[in-house]
Amino acid sequence: MPDEVQFKLKWFDVVVLCLGPLMLLVAAWQAASIEMSVKRGGTAPGVVVSNAPGARGWDNELLYPTFRFAGPDGVQRDVASLDGTKPGRFVEGQAVTVIWPAGQPEQAQIESVYTTWAIPVIVGVFGVVTTLAGILGLRVKRKVQRMFVARGVARPWWLE
Repeated sequence: MPDEVQFKLKWFDVVVLCLGPLMLLVAAWQAASIEMSVKRGGTAPGVVVSNAPGARGWDNELLYPTFRFAGPDGVQRDVASLDGTKPGRFVEGQAVTVIWPAGQPEQAQIESVYTTWAIPVIVGVFGVVTTLAGILGLRVKRKVQRMFVARGVARPWWLE
C-alpha cells in the first residue's frame, strides 16, 4: 500500500466547501445589518387596527395585520404588514412595538423575533449544515479512496 494516496478535489467538492462558509458570512452580514438598522432606526408603540386577507389570489387565506403608530414627526401612520400568517398572529387592538429603518417610517414593521431574525437564522443553519456536509463528505470520500487503494480494487468514477 502506498504511504500517500493522491486525493483530488472535484468541482462539486469545492462548491460545497465554499458554499457553506459563504452562507455563514451572508447570515452574519444580514444579522449585523438588521442590528444596525434597529439601532439607527426608530421604534414606537403601535396598535393593530385590522387583519385583512392578502390581495393576491394565492395568499387570500393569509391574514396581514395593519397597524397604527406615530412616526418621529408625530404623524399617525397606518401601515399594512408584509408578513401574513394563518391564523393571524395579532388581534385588533393588540399593542405592538413598531420598528423602522432610519428615516423611513413608511417601511415600518411589527417587531418580532420571526420578522426580524428569520432570514439570518435560516441562512445560518443552512450554512452550518452545508459546511458540515462538505467536511464530512470529504472525510468519507478520502477514507473510501484509501480503502480501495489498500485492497487494490479499481476506484469508482467519483473517486477519480
